[in-house]
Amino acid sequence: MEMFLTFSLVFAVSLIVVIAIVRLNLFICQPNEVIIFSGRKRQTADGRAVGYRVIKGGRAFRIPLLEKVDRLDLRTIPLEVSITNAYSKGGIPLSVQGIANIKIAGDEPLLGNALERFLGIALAEVQDIAKDTLEGNLRGVLATFGTIDADYRGEIFVTLYCLPDPGRYVVEDGDRIAQLVVARLAPVDLEVTDKLDETTRGEGGHGSTGQR
Repeated sequence: MEMFLTFSLVFAVSLIVVIAIVRLNLFICQPNEVIIFSGRKRQTADGRAVGYRVIKGGRAFRIPLLEKVDRLDLRTIPLEVSITNAYSKGGIPLSVQGIANIKIAGDEPLLGNALERFLGIALAEVQDIAKDTLEGNLRGVLATFGTIDADYRGEIFVTLYCLPDPGRYVVEDGDRIAQLVVARLAPVDLEVTDKLDETTRGEGGHGSTGQR
């Protein structure tokens, strides 16, 4: 009887230990995320050698001591984009506000690029990086805008940028791909003079006022 109790106790303790190990190392992946197991080399479908494996949906077991686990959120992230003091090709000042929806691609090879850049980074930092990148690209697009004279009657063309480059993008009839910005043209009377009025700034260059 004593031997039976001892065996039962050992079995119960062993079962508890096994369950604890499984709970600590079994990871379940939600549909809106990917789980990355880092630490072991593997070969991708295109022949590249990488030091991680990715689980998208389902579950997987981590090898203790050999692998580290991280999660990467695949949900859509809304960003407020605001551009001020941008100038078009014709020198017209532009201010643009809008909402951009971004997300991390869940398929290779884009997912691999995202892992190299964002794995282990907080969501707030990812948002800041994406916002700075979007606003920088948007300024570049705004700089290509030209001025359409009021008396122009020819065809108007639109410059279309796709980021990242999808290869081939089809624009369907009725798609909203452009916005026309109407600017007031102020009448100016030029006066020839040999000397300009003195100002506080004087000959100070960019940044001399100390204001951003």
